[in-house]
Amino acid sequence: MANRTRKAAALPVERNVTAKISYFLDLPGAVFFGDNIASADIDHAAHMQKIRVCFENGGDQDLLWIDCQEMGFDSREISQFVANPAAITNCGYGMPFALG
Repeated sequence: MANRTRKAAALPVERNVTAKISYFLDLPGAVFFGDNIASADIDHAAHMQKIRVCFENGGDQDLLWIDCQEMGFDSREISQFVANPAAITNCGYGMPFALG
């Protein structure tokens, strides 16, 4: 009987991916990935900035809760927004890869 060796299966190769990153000074915390920034992403970032500015300028915490709940944020996330308003606008848009 002949000795046969089995060829090792090829492991997936991890590739370094470079993505273009853009940001706008009037939308602090918003980071846009890729060459084509979707207008819906810019609109969403602008809306989040408006919520943040209203809250930081003495806005009502109840209004922040209402706005954020309507957008689908849970109570844990909204509590983070109350504690750190910058978290409202810290978001990446159009990420070319999954984080985590």
